[in-house]
Parts: sequence; C-alpha cells; structure tokens
Amino acid sequence: MPAGLLLAIICSFAALVYGYITIKWVLAKPDGNAKMIKIASAIQEGSSAYFKRQYTAYVGIALTIIHYSNLRARYDNSRRFCPWCYSL
Repeated sequence: MPAGLLLAIICSFAALVYGYITIKWVLAKPDGNAKMIKIASAIQEGSSAYFKRQYTAYVGIALTIIHYSNLRARYDNSRRFCPWCYSL
C-alpha cells in the first residue's frame, strides 16, 4: 500500500474519531437558560427557512439544466450526451 494512501486513511479515521468526541462533548453541555433556548429556536427556524429556499433554487436550476440538455440531445443527433432522452 502506498504511503500516501495509508496516511490518508489514518487521517480520515482520526478526523472521524475527533468528530465523534467533539459531538459527544458539545451534546453533554447544558442547554442554557430560557432566553438562550428561545434565541436558539429562532436561529433554527431562520436557518431551516434559508435552506428550504436554497434547495428550492438548486432544484429549479437542476431541472432547467436537465430540460435543456434533453431538448438539445433530442434535436441534435450528432451529440449523444443524454442517453435517457431517446427512450421517451
């Protein structure tokens, strides 16, 4: 096994162990007082709304690209980069 591959495997394992230990340490901490919990729930609500909007945009862009590639592959027979387009 090459030395670089072995080093990468060891470093990735060490990163997973560090992440596990860090997660356990953070989750063992107290939640805080009522004001901190209220602020945390507001942050969670805002971040979930943000990610929902981002994922909606990503899906729209992906569908537009797929649709354009399907149209291009269907009407341009010299380029067959979209194999599922011809089965419709």
